[in-house]
Amino acid sequence: MYSSSSTILAADVFGYSRLMAEDEEYTLRTLKAYRIIIDRLINGHEGRIFHTGGDSVLAQFQSAVEAVRCAIAIQQELRVQNAQVDEARRMEFRIGIHVGDVLVEGDNLYGDGVNIAARLEGLARPGELCVSGSVFMLVKNKLSYSFEDMGPQSLKNIPEPVPAFRLTRTAAEEPKKSQTRFLVPAIVAVLALLIVGIAGWMVRGDSSERAWTAIQNTTDRAALEDFIQRFGDSRYADLARSRLSSLSATTAPPVDEAGRAWTATQNTMEPSALEDFVRRYGDTSYGNLTRERLSKLNANKLSPEDPAEEAWIAAQNTTDPSALEDFVRRYGNTSYGNLARERLSKLNANKLSPEDPAERAWTAVQNTTDPAALDDFVSRYGNTVYGNLARERLSKLKTNPLPNDPAERAWAAVETTNDRVALEDFISRHGNSQYGNAARERLSRLNANPLPPDDPAARAWAAVQNTKDRAALEDFIRRHGNSAYGILARARLAELTGGIREQDAASVRQCDGLAANPDDTGRGSGIAGVRWELLDPIQAVPACRAAAAARPDDARLMYQLGRVLEKQGAFPDALSWYRKAADRGYVEAMNNLGIMFTNGRGVARDDTQALSLFRKASDGGSTDALTNLGFMYHYGRGVAPNMEEAVRLFRKAADAGSGEGMYWLGQMYETGAGVGKDEAEAFKWYRKAADVGVATAMNKVGVMYANGSGVGKDMTEAVRWYRAAAAAGNLDAKANLARLGN
Repeated sequence: MYSSSSTILAADVFGYSRLMAEDEEYTLRTLKAYRIIIDRLINGHEGRIFHTGGDSVLAQFQSAVEAVRCAIAIQQELRVQNAQVDEARRMEFRIGIHVGDVLVEGDNLYGDGVNIAARLEGLARPGELCVSGSVFMLVKNKLSYSFEDMGPQSLKNIPEPVPAFRLTRTAAEEPKKSQTRFLVPAIVAVLALLIVGIAGWMVRGDSSERAWTAIQNTTDRAALEDFIQRFGDSRYADLARSRLSSLSATTAPPVDEAGRAWTATQNTMEPSALEDFVRRYGDTSYGNLTRERLSKLNANKLSPEDPAEEAWIAAQNTTDPSALEDFVRRYGNTSYGNLARERLSKLNANKLSPEDPAERAWTAVQNTTDPAALDDFVSRYGNTVYGNLARERLSKLKTNPLPNDPAERAWAAVETTNDRVALEDFISRHGNSQYGNAARERLSRLNANPLPPDDPAARAWAAVQNTKDRAALEDFIRRHGNSAYGILARARLAELTGGIREQDAASVRQCDGLAANPDDTGRGSGIAGVRWELLDPIQAVPACRAAAAARPDDARLMYQLGRVLEKQGAFPDALSWYRKAADRGYVEAMNNLGIMFTNGRGVARDDTQALSLFRKASDGGSTDALTNLGFMYHYGRGVAPNMEEAVRLFRKAADAGSGEGMYWLGQMYETGAGVGKDEAEAFKWYRKAADVGVATAMNKVGVMYANGSGVGKDMTEAVRWYRAAAAAGNLDAKANLARLGN
């Protein structure tokens, strides 16, 4: 359970109850057809549907621009379909969009960010959309549409007024050439059949008439060509040919041609190729994508000698996650870092779920030489895709069982490893065996091209990373101590020198400075800590790995390594380190382990287990665990909802110094949930949370100063707090500053 900022799109059918009362079967058929359109467009604009219920849809987008484009495309396509339907039976959607903080629990989102989007949808007129001020500020200079300022709107259960802007039907039709369409002929054919079925309830006449009614306003050539092929002798064929001709004469090249060209150029780093695409396909939906990519390249253009650019050219099309992770470690702060993270995210998205028990079990036994372990795997998971792999490995072991030769057994364990230390250890123990040369050959291949030759620190580290020569490591630290490899060099030197030396202390101090939790009472004195939203895993992960290696029994360092791995998205690794620390009694690790159970990250979702961990951690003194217990009672997760108990727990956490507890206690007073509504008391707790660095609380303090809620109105103070929140990464604060012209 954690807080994040997202763009939320909320949509529902206007007058749905009336439509259902008049003709339930027809309404459900229409809704099914229209949902196909909506779901396709959300997916095409890189959105994710996280909730549906009856006639409503809630979707999450990473980009406010794409969310608005998607909403406009939805209304435009549904308008075409509604034009074929009797006015009394038309199904029109209203859409609201907001950018703000949400609570993430597994695949679901909650909180004000979602609620505001839903309330804005209620302000929209049928067939139109309404966006919040935070969305408007993000899209106003990027989309060629005129929004109507509705002024601040008081929304149900939302404490302060929300600036709202409406995009009318007429305004949405203005920039014809920039309309984004993602029509796929196969889907259009399905839609045509569904709409034809709907039209059959109202339109009398033959099949050609019904089919023409469904597509007469389409802009999809494939649908028109299919109509002509099937009904070429009908009286509507000439109308279809005429429309097809007009589309060919006035619009851009066919979508499939432009799509093929875009597929070939979308990842290019060559501006001239993108400029050529714009000349040929600038009026298609891909034209704007190309201009946007060209703009980014020109804005962040690097010299041809830039090692990051050369490395990205080599890695941009890879399917090897480790290569992308290595790129992010070395060039994460360049303009190519986000491209690498995006590609890595897509590759990881297509992996099997970490909750798949067969996958986890196979990972544990895939290199084993124990036939009993493989027999057990087959008996439990023989019907999965890993079953055959297990049988094949078992067959090989039974056909050629390993003798009692310890060298052969050891070689079987490392023959496919990429771990140089493991191979060096093998050579030191079994170098004179028949497998010694095979180990040396594999080690030589691994060392042949360890890192790109353009980074002197990388080349130097590749030469000494496995050395046992202290002088060589000390020399490396003198020359490259400030590079990312300096941390690793200090850790290896500490291993060689033994005990806790200065090198150990330096790596620990660096991990503490980058990854300590401000609410962790177990952190060292003088360590301020870093809040979740400001964690930088690019720097913190190697630092904390080195610290954990230097002090392998320190539960606090295990917890901090788990924390930055979780922020990086490496959930199975984070889970492993949290468990190690929790097993040693570290209460903050128990708390974060509970969060992973509530979110289903790296482990199957289990609210009962999470509740148990939160209670154990809070009994041990974790203020974060107290706050999370409050969440469980607030939302009824693993326990019956109880607002009064939630308030008690938030207060206990706040009194113990938890910034998150202070913030949520302020929320309860502001909304009156479980306690009497009191804006002055809410302001007091928001201010306390803001003073300890909680970004969402800083923005709330700014809002209350701006509105005079719970405190005297003071725009100077409002702007000061907005700026502090924006600097801490809060998007709502950035939108508030932009609205004020700051």
